[in-house]
Amino acid sequence: MNQPRFLLPVRLLPLLDDIEKNPPQITGFNLNRLQYLITLIITHKQENRRFSYSVLNMGIMSGIVPKATYYLRFLKDQGIIEWKEYSSGRNSRLYRMTRCFDGEICFKTITDQNLIRRIESGKRQLRYQNSKKYPKLNQYVMMVELNPEAAYNTIEETYQTMKMSAEIKIRDSADSHRSYSLGEVDKILSKQIYMKVNTTNYRYDTNFTRLPSELVKHLHIKGTPFKELDIVNSQPFFSSGLFNPTIEIQKLMSSSLIMFAKSLHMSNKEDINKYVSLVVSGLFYDFLMNKFKENSLWFIDRKDFKEKLFAVYFDKNSAAVYSRAVRLFETIFPSVWLLFKYIKKPNHNRLAIILQKMESHTMLNHVAFRIMFDFPDIPFLTKHDSILLPANLTEETFGQIQILIEDTVENVIGYRPTLKVK
Repeated sequence: MNQPRFLLPVRLLPLLDDIEKNPPQITGFNLNRLQYLITLIITHKQENRRFSYSVLNMGIMSGIVPKATYYLRFLKDQGIIEWKEYSSGRNSRLYRMTRCFDGEICFKTITDQNLIRRIESGKRQLRYQNSKKYPKLNQYVMMVELNPEAAYNTIEETYQTMKMSAEIKIRDSADSHRSYSLGEVDKILSKQIYMKVNTTNYRYDTNFTRLPSELVKHLHIKGTPFKELDIVNSQPFFSSGLFNPTIEIQKLMSSSLIMFAKSLHMSNKEDINKYVSLVVSGLFYDFLMNKFKENSLWFIDRKDFKEKLFAVYFDKNSAAVYSRAVRLFETIFPSVWLLFKYIKKPNHNRLAIILQKMESHTMLNHVAFRIMFDFPDIPFLTKHDSILLPANLTEETFGQIQILIEDTVENVIGYRPTLKVK
């Protein structure tokens, strides 16, 4: 079993020594419990980016750390963490380390046996709370293992590469990316495995949907690594299903949106036909990257380009005021932008949610179902818009599954996707 450990900011260590010598007035105070809460905040980020907030499961956490709210209040009063209120079905909080403790992290093995027992009990409670909606997929998830030595080597190699980047933005995010990666790997190795179906976008989230892409190559089932089949430019591709929605897609759309889409007579719009042609062929990103360059829209790399482009899909309509990327998109694809604006008008995240629902419905309820039915003896993972298959499949079997995915997606969305093998 992987030995549990704390992940702590190096800059915080002197203060932790002072706290141990001068503990707060919390009945039964235990420094290990305080360090465990800090570790949770570092390793449970919502997103893989610098200064992202973390969500803590207060029910499970309170069972591991008695008086957890007192510890958290103390950390906040000391300027070690900060929080903000949010509501997701019920009032709750998001937590993160304050910026003065941003930077390199270190490890410390947990030796407190009582805390270790509480952590193990929390893991069992977490498994009990896991979604039961996709039992076969859950079974496959629990079969997956990770090569720890190779994963840690990749994390350090990635960290060093980012630290030496010529781009300040990449250098500044190196420590955050490293701590996020280490947290995700530690959760997998310690069997803190979760499977949740998001009630908003219907996505099936697991440890492996969050895992940084450079670490996926270290996953395996009984020693067999995975080969990933990924839909090229997936979010733009799924958006193509909105213009002339199939019966399956209409199930996910409001009646007013269906009527609006039909009123635009989109099949007659030249820019929509061009947009669909590009996303279906898998050339959409390459086309727009060239347009960015032609119009002197600077970007660091493909990832940075996508972040700028995704303002079209995920930001408020007012982004057109300050985003040259949005204005360029509107110029090239005016009819597409008109539909997107309509969808986002009441709430800017509405388009993102619809696209994610389309993706989830397609990949989980249709693609995964077909693979399980036609190839019941082949375990696989879903990673939102991609399927991870055992790399030891014969070329014939792999090809058959690839065709099955293409056929199934086409039946649901109305267009045939381009797949990329990773």
